[in-house]
Amino acid sequence: DNLPHTEDFYTDWDIIFEAIKNTTELLTTTFPNIPIIPTIGNHDTFPPNILPNDNSSSSIYKAYLEKGGWKDLVKENEWSNFVRGNPFLTF
Repeated sequence: DNLPHTEDFYTDWDIIFEAIKNTTELLTTTFPNIPIIPTIGNHDTFPPNILPNDNSSSSIYKAYLEKGGWKDLVKENEWSNFVRGNPFLTF
């Protein structure tokens, strides 16, 4: 949940992925030996509180990996599960 919870805050997917990437980089450099589990908060979507539940959602999940910097947090063999919105293993 990286973005403000205010009514008048404008956002879009680029702003969201930039915030997620910055947060991910900060966490992984500050805690290099601690596993970081990526999660999607209700304000990590556009519009807030809504994540598509159709075929278009796989491209959004893929963007979390690529633009959000989560490729290093989710094992490569779990990417196909992640982009379908399915549970994935991190250990």
